[in-house]
Amino acid sequence: MQHIPEDYCADTMEHIRNRTTCEWCHHPKRPVMQRTKLCKHCNRIRLILNTLEERNRAFAEKHGGLTFTMQWEVDVQRAMVQSAQGEGKMYGRFYDEDLNDLKLEHEWRILSERYVGQDLFYGIVDALNASLGVNQRRYIFYLLSLLNREWMRKNRRSLAYGIVQQATLDKPPGPRPVVVGRIDYSTGKVERVSPAAGPPPSNEDKSQ
Repeated sequence: MQHIPEDYCADTMEHIRNRTTCEWCHHPKRPVMQRTKLCKHCNRIRLILNTLEERNRAFAEKHGGLTFTMQWEVDVQRAMVQSAQGEGKMYGRFYDEDLNDLKLEHEWRILSERYVGQDLFYGIVDALNASLGVNQRRYIFYLLSLLNREWMRKNRRSLAYGIVQQATLDKPPGPRPVVVGRIDYSTGKVERVSPAAGPPPSNEDKSQ
């Protein structure tokens, strides 16, 4: 990399190292909100989660439980929080890593798979280590990470859907739900009853 000297790369890494970044995603280029210590992207996720949790709390207190959709929505939003924080763990301190293992190669491979649908960079780790200094590797990783981070941010919700769906499939089946209400066929309303009150009347019982 004759046109990007090691010293320039080292200075860039020092600048990034000294920046204040979002406490969740640690994005090096996103401004941080003073009160929340989050970037706008992560703060928006936080606000939506707070709204959904408050809605669910009020609904559960009034009705004794949540609908499947309400639980699904808050689970997805929590998974989005985990995804944002996972981004920070993945990229947060790259400026202190040697990147002489497979991490830099993986960043190239992920980028090519996401944008052209092919793994074009398998097995390049030795060439990267032989031709680049440590800060040059960090600088290239930084540039690649900006692209991959943007993909993750734009697809945060769909990634969260996949996390929650997989967790739902992996969860062992629970007990059958207890009937806590019956339909009043004269009004069409649901009457809350205790489980000891017995099963709701059948259609034949109502017709007699």
